[in-house]
This record gives sequence, C-alpha cells and structure tokens, in this order.
Amino acid sequence: MAEADKKDGDFVLHVTENPDEAIYFYKEVDAALQPRSRDMLLKYTAIPEDRLVSHIKEAQRRAFKVAPYSSVGSMTWLNPMILLHFAYEKVLERVKNGASILDCGCMIAQDLRQLAFDGAPTDHMYGFDLEPEFFDIGYDFFRDRQTFRGSFMKVDAGQDFSETSLTDLVGKIDVIWCAKFIHLYDYDDQIAMASKLVRLLKPRPGSMFVGSQNGFPGGKQMKLSGAGSMGSKTNTTFLCDVHQLKEIWKEVSKRTGLDFDVEGTLLNLRTIGRHKDNGSEYHKVIGYNLQYLITIK
Repeated sequence: MAEADKKDGDFVLHVTENPDEAIYFYKEVDAALQPRSRDMLLKYTAIPEDRLVSHIKEAQRRAFKVAPYSSVGSMTWLNPMILLHFAYEKVLERVKNGASILDCGCMIAQDLRQLAFDGAPTDHMYGFDLEPEFFDIGYDFFRDRQTFRGSFMKVDAGQDFSETSLTDLVGKIDVIWCAKFIHLYDYDDQIAMASKLVRLLKPRPGSMFVGSQNGFPGGKQMKLSGAGSMGSKTNTTFLCDVHQLKEIWKEVSKRTGLDFDVEGTLLNLRTIGRHKDNGSEYHKVIGYNLQYLITIK
C-alpha cells in the first residue's frame, strides 16, 4: 500500500522505508525550500549555491534511512517552523539574553540553527531525539561541528526522565521548543507527554513551553501503518485544534499543579503559500499548523 487511505473513519498514513513508495517523500527541492530558508542556508553554511540542492538531497537521503517519517521525506526541516511562530521574536530575545532552550525531538535541530543565525548564543541550547544519527547529519548539513556549542542527547521520551540524560535538566530550562513532536501521540498520551516535558521548565512565572505541530479544524485522529509508529504506543496520533489544545493543558495543569496562560492559533498554511493541495487526503490533512505558547503564571 503506497497511498494514504481511511479505515473505520480515521485517516490512515502508511509509513514505508522505500522513498519511491512514500507519498510524503518529495523529490523537488526548489518546491520545498522557501526563499528565506535558502538565504539562511547559503549564509550559515557558506556552501556554494550550485551545490545547495545536492547537499540538501544528500541530507534527506541520510535522514530518511534513519527514520522514514513524513516530516523527513517532505523536507519540512528545510524551513524552520520556529520562524512562522507568533512568539518567535519573544523566544529569540530571551535566548539572546542568555535563556536556556530545549528542542524536543529536534531531528537535525534546524530551529536552533535559525536562532543561532539570528544572533542567539548556542551555549545554553539543548536538543534531544530518539535517533542520535540525526545529530551528525545536522552537523554535516549545517557545517558547524566546530562552532555550534549546544548539546544533543539521545532520549527515548517514553522512558522516565530520571533514566535518561534529561534528568540533569529537570527544573532548569527557561524555554521549551516542541515542534512536530507531541502530535505523534494520541490524545491521552499527549496529556501525559506534555505533563512530563513541562517539568523540565524552571517552575516559576515566565517559563515558556512553545509548540508548533500539525493540527486540524475540529481535530483529526490519524492511524499509522507500516514501518514505524513514530512514538505512539497505539499507532494513533491526534491532530488538535485550539479548543482541544486548551483542554489538554487544563489536564496538564491538574497533573502538575502549575497554572498556565495558554495562547494558540491554527494556521492554514495554504493562506501563506506554504502548502498546496494535490487532491489526496494526505495533503488535505497536513495543511494546518497549530502554534501555541504556554507560559507558567
């Protein structure tokens, strides 16, 4: 099965390790790469412009072998989602002033590199991912192995954090950046994961949990079949809207005893030229970006 379909009313995405079968493996770099991202890559990496496309395709090939996720194959990592976020300038200012930031499920950490490109020091940047091979791909892609001073950790987020490298960061992070990560879980597990992650923040007013992920008006449950579950124990993910996001964080508040200010917006990517439907159910589903800013009161 190479196409997404529906089963029992749910959207089903077939995950495959074969890029020729994956409906989400994009081959045209120019169609995926935004002008601002192209400019950033050319300046940050100092790679010759005539080598940029082959450089990108090599990173895509390596990353897809590590994990055949839809976000990897579709090259969403080319365009840092943090730039689209309504809280980006606030995050950038804080990190420029020395705040620590943790990138959850960082992949090649393109969002941390964007912050660095825009002038933020990298000394207090952290990232974790289940697949440590992504870290080397990131260093090679951004060509900053000797200059990027952030720290990367292999972490299985399903484990108790006391059993992982994150144990030393509990209660010590100023800003959590969580892009295309929590939506990998079903509704109940999103509550559980958010409750775990938020404990990494400094438990004081102003600490920020900033998120960007796939969403859908009214919510959408998505089943996964094939090569991997991408984190979900149930092979089910849930794409929220703003109302459901707020309900999730009400439960997180109950579980953690923390009070939050919750801001969110569901952005239709079609309206800003970042998404085009092609008639498939898959493209219809992935055309929305849920952004949110959770601040401890």
